Amino acid sequence: MRHTPTLRLSRTNLLLALLLLPALVAAGCGDGSSDDTTASTAAATTTTVAATTTTTTSADDDHEGHNHDDEGHDHDDEGHDHDDETTITVTDHLGREVVIPTNVERVASVGAYLLYGLPVAIGAKDKIVATSNVLVGMYQTIMPEIADLPAICETCFGSDVDYEQIIELGIDLLILDPVTYGDGTIAATLEPEIPVYVTDLAGPAVFIEELEQLGLILDREAEADSFIQWYQGYEDLITSKTGTLSDADKPSVFSYFGGEWGAGSGPPYGSFGEASANFLSMIEMAGGNLITRDLPGEIITVDPEFVIETDPEFVVREIFSWNSPIMGFDKEDNSEASDYRDEVMDHDAFKNSTAVRNEDVQLLFSDVGSGIWFVGIASYAKILHPDLFADLDPLVILQEYLTDHLGSSYDVSTNGVFTFPGL
Repeated sequence: MRHTPTLRLSRTNLLLALLLLPALVAAGCGDGSSDDTTASTAAATTTTVAATTTTTTSADDDHEGHNHDDEGHDHDDEGHDHDDETTITVTDHLGREVVIPTNVERVASVGAYLLYGLPVAIGAKDKIVATSNVLVGMYQTIMPEIADLPAICETCFGSDVDYEQIIELGIDLLILDPVTYGDGTIAATLEPEIPVYVTDLAGPAVFIEELEQLGLILDREAEADSFIQWYQGYEDLITSKTGTLSDADKPSVFSYFGGEWGAGSGPPYGSFGEASANFLSMIEMAGGNLITRDLPGEIITVDPEFVIETDPEFVVREIFSWNSPIMGFDKEDNSEASDYRDEVMDHDAFKNSTAVRNEDVQLLFSDVGSGIWFVGIASYAKILHPDLFADLDPLVILQEYLTDHLGSSYDVSTNGVFTFPGL
């Protein structure tokens, strides 16, 4: 057996690949098919340091009293008085101490997909005054008003940032994810005058701690707790069933997002290795056994031989709308998805597999997969254990998120193509 479980991308190269991919494909990279799909930056984020928070005037702040269950969250916030304090000092996801004003009002949030959605979901939409062109493009179908926000960059990577506009807009906090933080150029340019806060909201690994901290920073602690309780309700519903499964009852699954770097359809196939803490946590919660989980690296590539040798019981092809518009919020017809699924099932790596024989090959739009990952956990649970989760509808969760938390009028029952052949 030959396989290439090689870490192909640093965080820097990954982001560049994501953003330059259309040009690369136009120049002849990839296979020339409609499936020029790439992984989201969310999948490239690695858990490093749990977030902690202190204030400038109290060394005894205690957040150990947070009890996250369906009964509610207990807070001891005596040390976080936003009226009396002028700054708070937080330790962000990368272990950086960041001094942030307590009265943050003008925020630019850029980077991974949820770095716009989750601040909105915890009631801070009025504070987000700038974003990136990439996020505008990703949200404009479900939240058209995002088009009114100025973009401080295309992607907010390195020299892509318009620093003059950040100053002109009076930005008092820039929120990034670890990938967009890159080599630290943005922070080195802006700080200390404009604080740069790095958070990882791209999966369940450290989600609760970091959303709590974001709620503190944006003065939306109660709203953050409310969102966490909503999320935990679904997490508990799923893990209460998958947590009792034996290893033998956890089916093997190969999840991939295209070819190398996400270009084309593969092979080799872009997937998730042992350092992809967020994605591995998703699959574990969903009751699956990711066949690439022990391969070294974060965003990796594997050859067909590896897939043939491991013979996954399920194959999930995640579709990202950036470069492969066969699925998504703005699609009404699933004919392209149907044709592409036939192509996938005919790949040498899959055509003799257990997954194909049993018709267990699923196309999954990224927003119900690793993109909006708390919907993705439900999607994978439904794919891997259809009988166990017969009453679970991931699109209901997606609709609740859009309507109740984002304030979107988008209706998933009458719009979009999210899965094929369906859950």
